[in-house]
Amino acid sequence: MTASHSPSSDHALPDWADRATVDGTAADWLMTTRLMTDDIRRSVVQTVRIRVLSAKTVTLPATVTAMLPSAEHDGWLREIEIRSDEQVFVHAYCFVPATTLTAQPWLMTLGEQPLGAELAKRPAERRAAMQFQPSSATASPFASTVGAWARRSVFDIDAQPLLLIEHMTSHLLDIPRRID
Repeated sequence: MTASHSPSSDHALPDWADRATVDGTAADWLMTTRLMTDDIRRSVVQTVRIRVLSAKTVTLPATVTAMLPSAEHDGWLREIEIRSDEQVFVHAYCFVPATTLTAQPWLMTLGEQPLGAELAKRPAERRAAMQFQPSSATASPFASTVGAWARRSVFDIDAQPLLLIEHMTSHLLDIPRRID
């Protein structure tokens, strides 16, 4: 079982950038705005599932509140892995401020359902520009399953924000992304 590690600070990490300095298959995965879980399922031969590591009320870290327009300190954290039986492909954190959770209570009931698929059903959803950062187990406060790159962006659902941080393992970034 992978330990749950909530990101509490970006102090040990390089700055987030508006573009990732990668190309090839890694760029395909990092830059996609398509449904990540669906693309992974199409691209790997193993059965892919979502494993919920944590879903709980939290005090949002300052690095999270700084990115959200409301700057609330109370919220909800959902930490998941997108994985096969053998490999972790993505380790993700979804931070939801309390006011967003009140307006969008379905976020607490996702369980093992992909966030992206649920967001796609909502016409008032939009995603802000993504930011990128190299990630490694040695320079990260995150779990050891973290791989080569991370991306983050704020989603807006009916004027209610949430922050999604996705760490993509080097194993995923080496796999050609299939979109057919």
